[in-house]
Parts: sequence; structure tokens; C-alpha cells
Amino acid sequence: MNVKSIIRQKGRIAEEQLVAKASKALPWAVADRLVESSISRLRGAGKIVGRKADISLSEAEGEKMDVAEKNLLSARLIDIGSIKSELGLEEGSAEKLLNLGIEILLRNGEFNASGVREEELRHFISQHDLSRRRTKVYECLAKCETAKLKQYGETLDHICKSNTFDIYRALGRRTDLTVLLDASVAMPILCGLSFGHAHSRYGTAAAALIKACKSHGIKLAVPKSYLNEMTFHGKKALDFQPVHEALPDVARSSLTGSGNAYLSHYTHIAEIEREQGRQLSLLDFLSFFGIRNGAGLQKNREQN
Repeated sequence: MNVKSIIRQKGRIAEEQLVAKASKALPWAVADRLVESSISRLRGAGKIVGRKADISLSEAEGEKMDVAEKNLLSARLIDIGSIKSELGLEEGSAEKLLNLGIEILLRNGEFNASGVREEELRHFISQHDLSRRRTKVYECLAKCETAKLKQYGETLDHICKSNTFDIYRALGRRTDLTVLLDASVAMPILCGLSFGHAHSRYGTAAAALIKACKSHGIKLAVPKSYLNEMTFHGKKALDFQPVHEALPDVARSSLTGSGNAYLSHYTHIAEIEREQGRQLSLLDFLSFFGIRNGAGLQKNREQN
């Protein structure tokens, strides 16, 4: 359990208690010193505040962790539903399988390796008569939204920790670099930057990526073919708007998992906007990107 998680769980905690609790989760003899260093860094970065006897998360950090938790819970629900559908399991069994898969992934293990959790997974597969569909089970776990979040975080962390020389060396000493973004990457960046005040995970990640690329002198570009794809998504979302308007709130919230990128990102960002006391309609969201009734595909593409 990390320091911020403990503080969030407790709300407020004395530093002495925090060090003791966090140290228990670490196997090293000098764990308390590592925790104290971590607390010092977090305090210096403004992520935790308060006196030693009364430490709490800063407001901004608390909001970030709230968003992260909601994203994770949303991803879990999508994953459980997907596993139920693809493997024909009951909800409880699907959740147990997901938990096993996540634990193996968090330990950077492999599903078919030897180990306690891996053995539990094999037992689960056998117990639920899935031995002949073992590959399908592994595929389901590997493509889970939860797994994607973990991989996404690791990739972003690796990019942000790389220095310019590392990148140039990896790419054959080339110094004039342009990163081409496909629609699946460009759209989260576009939505995240456009509605950065919502503090969604897209905005946070997009800002980090832009900052990293600028620091390394790397340009970003979106090929025209992907702009066409983005425009097509926008047109489909606009056509869906009357249906969206008639849906109950519960049904709308499920659209975070929509295959249409605009609907998915809108649902996520609009929820955060509402929590912050602002309203954002689907029409206003699409209009922000030039997607509106009466605008042709070419015009939409130019504005995108």
C-alpha cells in the first residue's frame, strides 16, 4: 500500500503512524527511511499538506485519486461484463477470474508461468471446465480495460523518464523526429487538452505527453486518413444525439465504454463537469470540435 493510498483511506493521519503503516508493506530493513523520503518528496511537490501530526492529501491530489478510482471501478465493471459474456461465467466467477488476472499482471507475471497465483488461475480454469478454452481465457484477461490502464501507466511513465539522448539513440541517432498519432491516440489528447479544466485522466495524460514531446523537441502530427476517421466518429455521434437525449442518466453513464470515441470521451468528461457544477451537453461538446448539423465532412475535418 503506498503513502497516498494510506492517507486517502484515513483522511488525516500523523506522520509517525503513516511511516509505521507504510513500512509494514515493504520488505526492507530501512523501509521507514524510504517512506520518510517519499513523504518528504510528496510534501515538496505539494501533494500532501498539513503538520506532522495531521497530514492529508492536497485538494488537487485528492481529486486526482477520486478520478483514478472511478476510472478503475468503471474499467472493472466493463471487464467483468466482458468476461461473463465471452466465457459464459456467472458474475461472481467472472470477478474472481479478473482478480486473479489483475494480481498476476501487477506482479509482472505471466498467466502460464509457475507461481502461487498462476496455479490458482490454472485451478480456476480446470474447475470451470475452461481447459480447452485456456487461450481464450488468457486473451480475455490480456485485453481487459484494467490491464490496459496498467500498461498505459507504465508506458507513460517510461516515456516521461526517458531523456532525449535515450530516444535519439533508440531511433538510430535521428534528431528530427515527428510522432504520428492515429485516431485512437489523437482523440483522447484532443479531448483532454480541450477540456483540461475537467481534470480527466485524458487531460492529465495528454498534458504529460505534450510536455514530454516538447522537452525532447519531438513534433506531433495526425495523418489525414486518421482525421477522416475522427470526423466519421463525430458524424455518427451527432446522428446518435436524439437517442442520447432520450436516454435515462443510468444508460448514458454506461457510454464511457462506447465504441464511438466522441461518445465515450464526452460521457467521461461531462460527468466530471457535472461534479464541478458545470453542464456540458453532447451537442455543445461536438460543436466545440466543429461537428454540427449542416457542416459537411470536409469542413468538420478541417476544424478537427
